[in-house]
Amino acid sequence: MVRLGSRRLLGSVLSVKRLLNHLVSPAGDPTPAVQNYRQAALSYVEPDTALIMDLTDLAKPRAKKMRYVDLVHDGGEDKLVMGYWGIEVYAYLKDKRILPLALKVYAINDPAVRSANLQIERVVTAVHRALQGQGAWVADVGLDRLEAYEMWFSLPAHFVVRQRRDRTIVTPSRTYMILRDLVEHSHQRGADEVRGKRIVSSRVFLPGHPRRPLCVVASWRVGEEKPLILLTTLVVQTLEQARVILRYYRQRWACEEAAQFLKSRGRTGAPSGASL
Repeated sequence: MVRLGSRRLLGSVLSVKRLLNHLVSPAGDPTPAVQNYRQAALSYVEPDTALIMDLTDLAKPRAKKMRYVDLVHDGGEDKLVMGYWGIEVYAYLKDKRILPLALKVYAINDPAVRSANLQIERVVTAVHRALQGQGAWVADVGLDRLEAYEMWFSLPAHFVVRQRRDRTIVTPSRTYMILRDLVEHSHQRGADEVRGKRIVSSRVFLPGHPRRPLCVVASWRVGEEKPLILLTTLVVQTLEQARVILRYYRQRWACEEAAQFLKSRGRTGAPSGASL
């Protein structure tokens, strides 16, 4: 029995080694496997599933000969180191299960990359199509950019994105306002309070998109001065709907361990082609 178990273990190790050799080989093409994986993931993803997206770094401080390696900001150490940029996507499933959907590693100085916005668009479009439009995209302030909104509008796809306080928005009365002023005005008019948090919401538009109604949801704990501000395509007409938007954003933190796991296994030999 011990000998048979040892053979099975050896066979598994050799299989994993062959797979890794295939993935790092210039002739290897993981695209079919990735497509099949995402098609299988479709059975787990529902219309209200949070698709957590994050822009990250893959620090390689000792790298010297890796292709296109360049300075990146290491979020863990809060300093510039050699490495690559990355785009991660996870589905937050029921029972707090995390399902990885994408890890794209790239270098800005790689001629094939062209731009970070292009890489973001490619990842989002590929995942969106594989999931047949299911799920709602959730992102931090790094994705608060007009190019990202144009991308989501064109798919079309729902999103919940943390906002910079200085963003210009348009009210239903066609008044242009800075987001922090709108939130403060809504707070002065009256906020709902739930479990030590104050919550306000407002219907808004982005400049240049008068036919794309959005909602702003802001939340602070009692005593805090700066609120968490989210912008979403989802309908927010009640306090419970506003709390659902806030829960979407909180689900980002549940993906941190999964993010660290995938980053530690990111392929960096050829960053422009490294992806899940």
